[in-house]
Amino acid sequence: MRKQRHNRRVFYWLAITISILALFGECAAFPLPGGSGGRAAGQGNAQRFPVAHEHAVSWCLGFLYVTPTTIRYEVVSPARDSRHAFEIKRSEIISSGPWNRYGQLLNATEIKFGKITYHFWLMPGEADVQKGRAYTFNPPDARPAATLIAALQGGADSATAENASAETPGAVAAASVSELASNGLAPSGGKQILAAGNPPLTQQMADEAACYFAWLLETPLTNEQQVLLQRYLVGRWQKHDEEEIRGTGELAQAYEKIKQMPEAQQQLVRQEVLPANLAEFRKGSADPTGKEITRELAAIYDASHKAIAPGNPPLTRQMTDAYVEVTYFLLTEASGSTLPPLTAQIRDQWAQAIAQTYPKLPDAQRKQITQMPRLAAALRVWWPTVPENQKVQYRQTWKQSLGGAGGQVAAQSAPASTAQSGGAKTVQEMMRQSQMQHQSFMNMMDFSMKMHYSTFNSINAMGGNPYRVVNAYGNPY
Repeated sequence: MRKQRHNRRVFYWLAITISILALFGECAAFPLPGGSGGRAAGQGNAQRFPVAHEHAVSWCLGFLYVTPTTIRYEVVSPARDSRHAFEIKRSEIISSGPWNRYGQLLNATEIKFGKITYHFWLMPGEADVQKGRAYTFNPPDARPAATLIAALQGGADSATAENASAETPGAVAAASVSELASNGLAPSGGKQILAAGNPPLTQQMADEAACYFAWLLETPLTNEQQVLLQRYLVGRWQKHDEEEIRGTGELAQAYEKIKQMPEAQQQLVRQEVLPANLAEFRKGSADPTGKEITRELAAIYDASHKAIAPGNPPLTRQMTDAYVEVTYFLLTEASGSTLPPLTAQIRDQWAQAIAQTYPKLPDAQRKQITQMPRLAAALRVWWPTVPENQKVQYRQTWKQSLGGAGGQVAAQSAPASTAQSGGAKTVQEMMRQSQMQHQSFMNMMDFSMKMHYSTFNSINAMGGNPYRVVNAYGNPY
């Protein structure tokens, strides 16, 4: 094992973030006309280019057809990415040109139309598409992007453009300075280069990393913490740490996608990636600056998530609030009863009662409670999308899982919400009413959590989405 593997990466867990973002779709999330993957009629006068469509950490292979009036992308493999196919009028293109990735021009073509951006590598030959090839970011044998750009922009024919590019090796790289200047991207302000590399570390990338952590931890970083993070990144660039450099770039891409999500989806993504992030923070890093910044990030979380009961992990108010939210949701749906409004008083009472009970619970039940923020976030996103006929089935299943406990617990929630004194005791007695009822309730929690993720995976599979929800270890539920 390489020595650097022992140096814990601040961005090591980025693959988890990318996987979660893929769940909600990248460009595949947008319904595109002509996405069936079949050859369009009237392609006789089309220029055909073998291309690879760059995803976050993978690609799909296919052919790009360019005619005087249309642009069409046909996916050949993998079949699961057929939804990435499209056909548009040339007039719909907002822009096309070299891919500018964090101030560096790559040998790839960027096409923007609507709210979608595609990046294509021009493959050496059609055999690369027909037979398939393993994913490589920035493939060294890719043909010059100028070839495809010329065809898209309707300028010089592709053969002329490719010959011109071939006669001037590194033309794309040489053009980067003037291209950056003409686009106002010269190293200044947010584009200031902090460290040389491929790509160079810019101020914007460092700022995006700080914003991501502020979003993840729901707490802004102080100026000192931002400087510390920037110093760590500069050190990684100076040591040519390719793994961390790529992770930082992916982080910026991921955060851009996160910002475009609805609030409920952002909360779900946060709950999905937070455990792995925290685990890495607490493990620290062999790099002195990395160790310092991970300690700071863990401290930010701990300061805003103070323990209200001891345990492994400790109980926080965020966990109890999510617990009562999920409890109310499931009891309401399973029993058909209307519970009292979920007020701050009820949340306080449940927090006190759970805090008194938490240290005495078995490890399995404590673990279920710690997972409640994740389940609550998932329910907010998932439940509104479930058809009514399926909701009826879920309600029946939850009701059967609860047995008679659902109605009993629902009926006893009202006194707890109105108690002016001894409220915590009332809730605690409700939770402890009998070991059988309590176990039934906790079994229902575990069952519903697994059922939720299994159903989410089934829905995605039926819809042609190749991505699945996985647990913290990468295994499907």
